[in-house]
Formats: sequence, C-alpha cells, structure tokens
Amino acid sequence: MEFEIKTSRTGEKPIKLGRINVFLGANGTGKSKLLEELKGTIDQVLPDHKVLNIEGGRALKMFDSLELDRNNYNNYKTYEQTYQGYQSKRSGTLQSRLFDGLKTLEQLAESAKIEHSDAVTRWLASEAAKTDPENVPRRPVDPMSRVFESFSDIFPAISLRFYPSERRLRCTKNGSRYGPTSLSEGEKQVFSVLVDVVELADQKTVLFVDEPELNLHPSLANSLWSSVESLLPEAVFIYATHSVSFAMREAVERLLVLSDSDDNIQELDNLADLSSKDKKELLGNITSLIASKMTLLVEGEDESFDSIFYNWVIGDSQISPTAVGGCEDVLAIAERSGKWSYISPNVTLSGIVDRDYKSQKDIQNIEDRGVVVLDVHEAESYLCCPQVLIAIAKAVGTTPAVPTADEILQVICNFVEGMRLKIVARRVAAQLSVRIGVSVPSKTLNRISTNEQLKTLLMEDVRQQKERVSETYQEQLVSGLIDSEAKALQGAVEGRDVSALLALAPGKELLGLLASRAGCVDANSVARAARHHLSLDDYPSLQALRAKILSAFPVEEFVPKGEGD
Repeated sequence: MEFEIKTSRTGEKPIKLGRINVFLGANGTGKSKLLEELKGTIDQVLPDHKVLNIEGGRALKMFDSLELDRNNYNNYKTYEQTYQGYQSKRSGTLQSRLFDGLKTLEQLAESAKIEHSDAVTRWLASEAAKTDPENVPRRPVDPMSRVFESFSDIFPAISLRFYPSERRLRCTKNGSRYGPTSLSEGEKQVFSVLVDVVELADQKTVLFVDEPELNLHPSLANSLWSSVESLLPEAVFIYATHSVSFAMREAVERLLVLSDSDDNIQELDNLADLSSKDKKELLGNITSLIASKMTLLVEGEDESFDSIFYNWVIGDSQISPTAVGGCEDVLAIAERSGKWSYISPNVTLSGIVDRDYKSQKDIQNIEDRGVVVLDVHEAESYLCCPQVLIAIAKAVGTTPAVPTADEILQVICNFVEGMRLKIVARRVAAQLSVRIGVSVPSKTLNRISTNEQLKTLLMEDVRQQKERVSETYQEQLVSGLIDSEAKALQGAVEGRDVSALLALAPGKELLGLLASRAGCVDANSVARAARHHLSLDDYPSLQALRAKILSAFPVEEFVPKGEGD
C-alpha cells in the first residue's frame, strides 16, 4: 500500500506513506502537530478508512467497575447506543473512550449470548437437531476474553477476568487479586490499547499513534505494536516517536525524520543494507544532524565542553554545532561515508577536530578532506589563555584575588614541564604511525588472468610496504624525532610562548587545573562563564577560529546571536 498526502510543512511536494509509517524526531520538532494535520486530511486520501487516535503514555484513568449510575445510564441503554458513542470518540483521546470501549465489549458479549441462545432454540426446533444432533450452534468467544488473552500474552503473570453479575474487572497476579486501577502505568497503557483494537477496530482503519513508547520498556513497546499491526493487516499506522529502537523495527515501511525546521523532513529508505549497529548510530544522530541546514560537526558528547564552547564561538543562528563523538566520527559524517550517505544533501556539513598529538602529515590529510584542525591542542586550550581566564575571574567575582598573567603562565609552564616525557612520547608516536595494507587495484585485477600474475603483484606490494616500514623505523630517525620534539618543548617553556605551549599541552587536564583560579568548578563552567560574560571580539585567537569555521559554510553575512534583531 502506498499513498501521498500534502502538508503545510512540505507545500506542494507531498509526503509518500505506506502501511506502517514512522515520523522520528526529537522533542520540539513538531511531531504531534504534524500528526494532527495528517489526521485532519487523511479522509481525502483514504475515504474508506476510519480514523483511530491513540496518544501514548499519558496518565490513564482505569476502571474497576462498569456499573452505571443515574448520570451516565442514558448513554449506555443499548449496544447500538454505546457503540455509536464509542465510535464518535475514536478520533479523540484514548482516555475519553476507554469506558465506552469496555461497555461496548460487555454489551457485545451479552448480545452474542442472546443471539447464541436464539440460534440454539431455532436449531432445537429444526430438523437438523434430529438428523445431526452433534452440530449444535457453537457459542462465540467472549470478545472481552479475547482482549484479556491478548493482555496475558504480553504480561503472562497477570490474568484478567470480568464478572458480569457484579460488572467488575479483576486482575490476578501471584495469588493476589486487585482491580485494574492498581495496574502499573505501562500495563494500563497496554490494556487500553488492546481494548481499542483487538475486537473493536475496523480492518480499514488509520491509526495515529503519538509516542507509542512512553511508559513502556522499548522491547515491550515494539512487541505491543508489532502485535497490533499483525491483528490489523489492512490498517494504516502513522506513528510519531523519538525512540530509535521503535523506528528500527523491520516492519516499518516509511521512515521520515523531522527537525525543528518547518520544511525539513527527510525520508530514509534502503536502510536494510545497514547493520543494526550502524542503523542505530545513524538514527540516533540524524535528528540533530539535520536540525539546521548548516551543521558544524564537533568532537565530544551532547552536553560536553565542545558543544558549549562552539555555540559561543559561532554565535550564529544559521549554523548548528553538533557533537558526534571522536575525530573519525567527524570525518566520516563530514564526508558522508558509509551509513552517513543517508543524510540529506540539503544539509551542509563541515567538521572541526582537536589537534591533539597529530603529526603535521595527519593534520594536512584531515584538512585536505575538508575538516578544520584546531591551532591548539584541543578546544579547552583556547580558554587556558591567561587573558581569557583573568577576564572570567573578574566577571565571576568568586576568587579571593584575580590571578595575574604571569601566575597563569607559570602554571602552564610547570604543567608542560611536568608532562614533558608523556607529550614527547605521544608526539613522536603519532609521527611514527604507519598505516599499511596489501592490496591490488581493481583496474589491475581486471587485466590479469593467472595465479602467477596475482602472486607477482601482491608480492611487489608487500615489498613496497616493508620498505615504508623500514624507512620509518630507522633507529637514527626515531632518535632524531625524540630530540627534535624535546627541544621544541623546552624552547616553548623557556620562551614562555603561550601559543606553542597551548598547542603542546593536553587542554582538558590543563583547564581542569586552571578552572579554580578563574572562580569556576570545572572546564564546562569555564566555558559557560566565557559564553555569558566575554565578547569573542576581544580575543584574536578566538576570532581567527570563528573565521576559519565560517569559511567552510556558505554564510553571506555573519550576524552573531543577539545582534541585528
């Protein structure tokens, strides 16, 4: 099944939908609003389908008794009246029709009993009772019992039963009896959904389900809705969720990712070729990656220093910094390699990575691939600058005395000197890293036809690889590298060269050491203080960083946040 439907978010370009559809997006991306719009127009596309709305995970009022009182008696006089009232509420909330659904099942069971009794009476009076006495009309299965059985399939430890004479619902678990009002929120949610669909849903129904995973363990949510989908093979399901696990289910035919940009809906297809791990990683990141038409990929985690820092440095509403992990993650996403090829081409991606202990050759290779490399060791290093820390200390005002530039510089020098061997070792190791791999180009393979030719080609490549390793690991070369790095480090310390020192020293550890001198608890609080109190224009190194980042994006005119409004 496939159909198209237009929305205000996509204008004249319709959204393509199938039988099982998932809109995946973070909070604030307009999932619920889009569902409401689709619900209001679906009858134009599927006029023979009825609408059923199910809101996920809301606090549900459950019922232990189906007894009527004088206030509601007139609403449930007959099965037809009850069922009509229930049907009128199917496009509303699940809570608003739960009692109606239960009453419908109760009265449907009573009607079925009466019909069965009448059928038996007619049969007894017929010739068939004499000629075929074993073929007595069978009593139909109680529709409420079907719901209870489906519930027990999901929660085997709990059995449900309805007592018609008392009009009471009872649960039994481990010998204890209680009413459904004592079920957990997840159990209530499952029970309410099953009441709606097991017996009462039409096969030709469009189910709109908002956040089906709420109050449910991911595996339980997946199991519940997969079961419901199998119960209604002709129905259409339109889900809105921020659960990657739910969106990854094999039954999903159309997966559309929403961002907080009104016109940014990206459909992902052909995901079957990806492994579960790759699919999970892709879907777990893609909502943030397409949140803006221009995304800066940075190292770290969502709430890490990098995210805070780069938001301050860019200060531009057009570009969204997104933390994606390590250096290799930044490179892979920026180049849209492998699974990242699914990211919409409408989103401009650029990345920035720490210098760390990278060799000049590695830095050049990264920059050739279109990713920016910091001029200092890592992002934290920029805030280790004495002028920055002094300004933060003055603005925060929580230190007994504002440190001087010389005091901060001396801490940096002592730190670098104390880590001298570690820094030299890692910088040398980075330069001595050799990536080898024996291979034969495909074009060359197409031109050969014998094992001997293949052996010749492979052995030649092996010889070349061995020569590379031999050249790199000559003792004299390694010794010279160690001496050269040690000399450069010592020169930076003796010359008190701040730029050189911040390129050498691990920034995370250094800023952690310096944070208290600026009146801050840790590196993240230093970054927040800088963003709140300082102007980037007062610091040339940070201005240069901003310019380098913006040069990678098609930004015609840079307007920092808060300016030009």
